[in-house]
Amino acid sequence: MPKAPNVVSTSLGLDDLHAKFGAPDAAFVKAIVDEETREEFIALGIQIASRHILSDAPRIYGIAYEFLNSASETQLDNVDLSLELISVGVHLAIELRTLTNKVRQTDDAGEAERSDAEHEAATAFTSGLGLRTRTVRLLKGVAGRGATQRKRVDDRTGTAETAEALAQGLEAQATLMRELLTHKKDALAVRAKLYRMTEARAVKLDEAAQAVRETAKAADARSVARVRQLEIDFLDGVNLHVLGEVIHAFEGAHDMDASIPRLVPIATRRLLAKHGARKGAAADAEEPKGAAAPDEAKAKAVK
Repeated sequence: MPKAPNVVSTSLGLDDLHAKFGAPDAAFVKAIVDEETREEFIALGIQIASRHILSDAPRIYGIAYEFLNSASETQLDNVDLSLELISVGVHLAIELRTLTNKVRQTDDAGEAERSDAEHEAATAFTSGLGLRTRTVRLLKGVAGRGATQRKRVDDRTGTAETAEALAQGLEAQATLMRELLTHKKDALAVRAKLYRMTEARAVKLDEAAQAVRETAKAADARSVARVRQLEIDFLDGVNLHVLGEVIHAFEGAHDMDASIPRLVPIATRRLLAKHGARKGAAADAEEPKGAAAPDEAKAKAVK
């Protein structure tokens, strides 16, 4: 069988791809959405504006679809994904586009332009969420490899679906940290020293919790816009994850067979080019959502 052409462009858009695929099996979508916790997807999605994802998704998925449909068996053996994953990516991108369009159409001028209080709340929430994630790793490192102790860390941390939940989780982490610091001569005490776990770190957790709670209250934590933004952040994270999986599968296949195209991200390049989505996001955010245009202003006070 002759080799398929090295596809580098496509005329297909999301709607064209959706017409070809139809709705994906709900089990496929669930398998992707359940791959990470909701908080992890939100933390990833916070770091990029939706428009960047919606700029890259049609081109990436269109090229992938056309190539996989015409590839030889030899080429397909080198690409570690299926057309079903592309269909899930298309479905999720359309969901994101629909939600962001709805937000844009229903926001009035007062919602579209974030106030200083909302900006402070978003900053405090994002900072608190990052500290929470770092502290989970720290506490598990000190607690050791035992499943019971590691589960204890997760149970104390809780969720971050609202500002109050995040604040409570930070305070619970501070309490657990202080409990671990009472150990003086056992392995826990040694690991606490190795990981530089101190009372000062516990104080920072309490201070972050207070900042999250107070700024959320000032920004009116009951705002429907911020609850809606949580859903956008979640979908941003899921979409970025799938895009990354597709891009990196083709990157690995291209390394094996140069006739297989590379799927080069453009709008999402600083998060996805050559690196895993999570690793890139942590090191070099594409565009903080707080800096997005007014029609995509990211209200982060409540998660």
